Amino acid sequence: MIPATMPHAGTWTTSTLDLADELFGSLRLVADVRSEGLQLVGSYSPSIAPHAAERAYRRLAAFTRQAENYYRSAKALPFRSSALLYYYSFINLAKAALAVRGIKFNEVHGLTPDYGVAPSTLPQMRVRVKKDGVFQSFYRLIFAQSIQNVHFQLARLLAYISEISVQYDRVAVGPSKVSRYARVRLLNDGNQAWLMLALPNLLPVTAQPAAVQAAFNARFQQVTVHHNVARGLFDLFVPANTAFTYFQSYPPVATNTTFAAHTQFLLNALSGCVHPIYIDDELGDFVLTELCPADDGSTWPMDEMCAAYLTMFFMGSLIRYRPDVLEELLGTSATWLLESFVHAAPLLFLRTITSVILNRLITFNR
Repeated sequence: MIPATMPHAGTWTTSTLDLADELFGSLRLVADVRSEGLQLVGSYSPSIAPHAAERAYRRLAAFTRQAENYYRSAKALPFRSSALLYYYSFINLAKAALAVRGIKFNEVHGLTPDYGVAPSTLPQMRVRVKKDGVFQSFYRLIFAQSIQNVHFQLARLLAYISEISVQYDRVAVGPSKVSRYARVRLLNDGNQAWLMLALPNLLPVTAQPAAVQAAFNARFQQVTVHHNVARGLFDLFVPANTAFTYFQSYPPVATNTTFAAHTQFLLNALSGCVHPIYIDDELGDFVLTELCPADDGSTWPMDEMCAAYLTMFFMGSLIRYRPDVLEELLGTSATWLLESFVHAAPLLFLRTITSVILNRLITFNR
């Protein structure tokens, strides 16, 4: 069972020596083959006029090609320069996801960096999400809600990049806010059905905002699971099973309840915290995150893709306008963490945004 925050037409499984090549190859299909591109546009807008479909296709193709050019150029550069080109790739991919759906958006970035006071430190660095721009429209597409005029600390955004969770913990910035290890099972006894969850203790429900806790507690109750049951249900052996807390949905529902209804039940219980998983490593069934706090005390849904987008924007701006700030950080653990991010985030973003553009959940093997 793989919950998703948006509908998907199907699932592909991919494994290759260079995943970026394969992912861009799938995007080139709809960018370079006009009939495929128009078919994808039509899948989002069945009643779209021919001239509008043609424009949407041409925009999709242009943004996708630019994104690939920037991505491949960035791979040849050291991290002190590559982040700028990776961000240009990210924004073009986001534009492609919007254009193929016929969503209008303001072409500006919609983001502003705050580098802090010299000499800068990682906790001082922030990204402001303004009221309009590409990211605003992209965020609305992903989470079905608007976000504007909020400031996110860079250190908090980095907590949502699972590929650097070890490095993040190592520099003592704080615990990671994303886990790919959450598990869910659908059980029934012939008369009724219910969901069983195994949620990692590193991301406890009690750390979520009060509204999320209330919604979850209205739908799930904590239960004790014997280690033999944990092994049978979730493939969790001793002592790994002690790293999880177990929950059961209530009240039970009819056994003929649809898969979509069960999925929506989970999404409603942890609104903004459940995301599709894009790595076929059999460690988890969905990505679990905490809502991300902004400087004004508000909390917002955040996934790896959006956190990577915001952080790469900051890094690109740092390189373009304030390379001196980056030089001040050299030799610190913050530089090591940011370098790790720039190396890991591009493929993480690419695999996710490709699924968003094509409306297919693409998983891959390491």
